[in-house]
Amino acid sequence: MISYSEAKSIILGTGKTIETIYIPIKKALGQIISQDIVASENLPPFNNAAMDGYAVKIKNILQATPDKPVLIDTLDDIPAGKLPTTRLRTGTTVKVMTGAPVPEGTDAVVPLEATEPTYGNRIKIFNTVEELSNIRFVGEDIQKGEVILPAGTEITFGNISLLAALGFIEIPVYRRPKIGILASGDELIPIDKPLTPGKIRNSNTYMLMALAQACGMDVINLGVAKDSISDITNRIQKGEEADVIVCTGGASIGDRDFIKKAFHELNVDVKITAVKQKPGKPMVFGTWHGRPIFGLPGNPVSTYVSFIEYVVPLLKRLLAYPQTDYFYYPAVLEEPIQKNPGMTHFLRGIATREHDGSYSVKTTGKQSSGLMTSIARANCIIHINEDTGTVPQGSTVKIHLLNLMQP
Repeated sequence: MISYSEAKSIILGTGKTIETIYIPIKKALGQIISQDIVASENLPPFNNAAMDGYAVKIKNILQATPDKPVLIDTLDDIPAGKLPTTRLRTGTTVKVMTGAPVPEGTDAVVPLEATEPTYGNRIKIFNTVEELSNIRFVGEDIQKGEVILPAGTEITFGNISLLAALGFIEIPVYRRPKIGILASGDELIPIDKPLTPGKIRNSNTYMLMALAQACGMDVINLGVAKDSISDITNRIQKGEEADVIVCTGGASIGDRDFIKKAFHELNVDVKITAVKQKPGKPMVFGTWHGRPIFGLPGNPVSTYVSFIEYVVPLLKRLLAYPQTDYFYYPAVLEEPIQKNPGMTHFLRGIATREHDGSYSVKTTGKQSSGLMTSIARANCIIHINEDTGTVPQGSTVKIHLLNLMQP
């Protein structure tokens, strides 16, 4: 039996980085960029008006006041999308709309509300403005050659806008990882069937599918295997397209340990057979034809915690995240935690952020690996290290929130 840190190190050392594919920008939301995106042009691409107004030379309006406005001739009217036809000359102005290119020679744009038309092409300007004000300059937002989105970035709504503005039609992203999910156990029945004595509904498959989807993975549902080595091996073999396979049930120690026996039949390179942790001690892990494969205990809490603590960091590594681990926050414990040294404990917790930004935390209640309410109520995992004993109320512990694919 190995420690949590040893198990995590072994798991993160397996698998291959997901390959890059190019997808249309309209399908890119939520995908992970696989290589730095570099701007091929400036943004904005030309000097343009930041508001409706008049392009001016500052020296022509220095004396403008509400009582003594400056009179000036208007040469042109430039809406957005139209190019200036003349250079701005001393003693003249050009009307510009928001986003319109400003004429060469423009020092600033006077807001429309600080002006008033008079007769002919003349206007009154009632206030001066600072030089360079109300102009968006070429490259002010993004400069050509600048890395606008580094590899590993999840594409958001705002990213889509930026990419479209710079003319990106297809985006290099990591292919969505595929996860094979297999539940096993003679006791499992479909969730739409009435319970009969000795049977339970197959909740693990749905929980794992939801966790996988929250991580942006495509699910290959391998179904429910009976407690039969041949049925388990046959179903695992249907997951050959998966990047990662997760099996639940049959991973305990004893005569009903079907997962280990099935892994042996499949020539899985088993690297872990048990971990000094609670819950999830009898976790099995190995590689099968180069792909990581997990055998998790059937208790829902053990499955849930093991997925969060091991599968999610592995997925981040396969997607070349610069940081695979969660961000841990210190939190003040609102209750004592009884524990003996020798095992890492993963407690389901409820964290509260205080006014000063710090956290306090309490458990969700009883922490048995069969109590599904403990995962339904949790918004964090409390980590208690292997060598730690009982933790008094008021102590500082470390927690990570359940933002799975975020640091």
